[in-house]
Amino acid sequence: MKEDLKKEILKYSSAAAAVLAGTGVNAQYQYTNIPDTTINTNNGFYNLDLDQDGLMDFTLTQYVDTGVTGTTNAVLIQPYTGTVHRIAGKQVNQYNYPYNMQAAEILDGTTNFNGAGGQFTTGNLNFVVDGQSYPNSNWVGPVSDGYLGLQLWKSGLPYFGWARLAIGDSSESFTVKDFSVNLTVDSAIVVGAELIGEVENTLGRVTFIQNDGRILFTKPSSIEELNIRLLDINGKMLQEVAFRDEKMEMFLGEIPSAVYIIEMHAKAMVRTEKIFIY
Repeated sequence: MKEDLKKEILKYSSAAAAVLAGTGVNAQYQYTNIPDTTINTNNGFYNLDLDQDGLMDFTLTQYVDTGVTGTTNAVLIQPYTGTVHRIAGKQVNQYNYPYNMQAAEILDGTTNFNGAGGQFTTGNLNFVVDGQSYPNSNWVGPVSDGYLGLQLWKSGLPYFGWARLAIGDSSESFTVKDFSVNLTVDSAIVVGAELIGEVENTLGRVTFIQNDGRILFTKPSSIEELNIRLLDINGKMLQEVAFRDEKMEMFLGEIPSAVYIIEMHAKAMVRTEKIFIY
């Protein structure tokens, strides 16, 4: 996704904090937590009513062991029949690929909504043929927690929301977990806003310290795997590591003294911090 659209929360400051603290989540957002619903049969589908007004907005469809050779699995999404809603994503070679967004991203009118849209356009979360996923798929299973960015059009006006999904191994199933929409016309929504406390309680407990040409990380046992990226101030990735042990070291080598960004990923959550490397 374009970096200028990825306004991830830094300790829940700036825009996201303003949305959450300014008017209150409950005043703007309508959050719906449903029992996890898994679809794992060929041609199985789930109709999503994002704003719970009784009118369906999107259809997710599962394909398993189908196609000419019987080796195709796919998870697809499209606006419900007769609607013109849209899905955050990009178009490549006339195919549409929904983004797998992350908790704490901002979804608004600047987002690229080419993941699917109009009455008949289909978005490919993942399309697997003979065990190979289409190269631009952002939802290659297994995915334990991912977020679709959604845009409703009602009476010619846009509303923004998200839905949290899991994708099974080999993309043979999908699970709908919960979803939310901002009921204020053309107003931004913080993806996964109702779950932000989980980010603070989990990733907020990761500690790190620079010492003798390395950064030492310590994570809580509640995080099974922690992925860490070291970026320069322009967002260029310099290093990427993943670890499961309680402690890990990232060696800095000949990196010049400057301000850098540490980006931590776990369970579809993100935390970013600045660090001065000396």
